Amino acid sequence: MSTTGSGDETTLARRELRQLLLKKRAEIPAEARLQAEAAIARNAFDALLALAGARGLQGLVVSAYLPIRGEPVLDALWQRLLEAGARLALPVVVEKAAPMVFREWDGAEPTGRDALGLAVPAADVRVTPEVLVIPCVGFDPAGWRLGYGGGYYDRTLERLVDKGAKSVGVGFELSALDLQPALHDIRLHFICSEARLIDEQSAHKS
Repeated sequence: MSTTGSGDETTLARRELRQLLLKKRAEIPAEARLQAEAAIARNAFDALLALAGARGLQGLVVSAYLPIRGEPVLDALWQRLLEAGARLALPVVVEKAAPMVFREWDGAEPTGRDALGLAVPAADVRVTPEVLVIPCVGFDPAGWRLGYGGGYYDRTLERLVDKGAKSVGVGFELSALDLQPALHDIRLHFICSEARLIDEQSAHKS
């Protein structure tokens, strides 16, 4: 699959790709999904270890996510990170068309809601993530991500990358595609599917 062109043509192509990928994601059989999610969690943990480097995971602030619309369920990853001493956060939309903020998260079921009605920690304890684990509707092996079209992660990454934040995209292998980046897209440092772990160096050679 691919998307090329510019302006309305690219927007339309992305919308069609997004709907196709969401449909395919929803049709993954339950057993295959569980196996894929376990593999994605392992690959993402390896990516986080690589990004942490010599300092290790102790105290590393990682932005997690709560899955919606068939995104990979990575509870095993969040638990493993907490056990390794990492600190977790969840993204919070405080207003539409603005960068997100992050509230520290202990891994328990959150009871608050953000501006989009998504579950977030009720306590507004804000942190700045050093690494963001970001779900992908689609991904390109060159490091580009296709999301839902709202631009929340792009706006947020634009602000955080200047502070040294890193990013790990996660998605099912069926979401791989040839994606022409838009002007606002921010390239990811790692991308993890159940089949592979794409690091920054190999992605930037694509």
